[in-house]
Amino acid sequence: MPKKNYQSSWHENPDVAAVKQSALRLARTIAELDVDVLLTHKRKLLRDVVWIVTEANGKGNTRYVSEAVYSGQGPIRHEHVLPIKYLVGRMLESPETISQVLDSAIGWLVTEGEHRLLPSNSAGEGWDRYRQAGIRVFDRLEGKWLDS
Repeated sequence: MPKKNYQSSWHENPDVAAVKQSALRLARTIAELDVDVLLTHKRKLLRDVVWIVTEANGKGNTRYVSEAVYSGQGPIRHEHVLPIKYLVGRMLESPETISQVLDSAIGWLVTEGEHRLLPSNSAGEGWDRYRQAGIRVFDRLEGKWLDS
């Protein structure tokens, strides 16, 4: 199979809006369940919803890629800018913000080596975790590096 060119421009798949709308409805339903549903089960299902959202364009077709992925290095890993545990916690704590939380669920591609560079106790959130690890981010839609 030929290697994917991550230097090419990125376009959102036409069905992404419908996928995200469906995921939003599902997340709201799960978060609002209060009878005989274990919190562990809610968390598991909401994790799956986050994956649905971040893979809406395809697991390997992300808007953002790391510098190593951009330059053709690998193996590649689908990463979440905000950790799934954080996103799920926010949805359960404040169900009224589920739409905003899912909007902030962004998947992107890093190499496995870059993933290992992430600090386990990062003081930063979101893209700051990657900046702290020295990982540059390329926005394929805008055609530029986030730090430039």
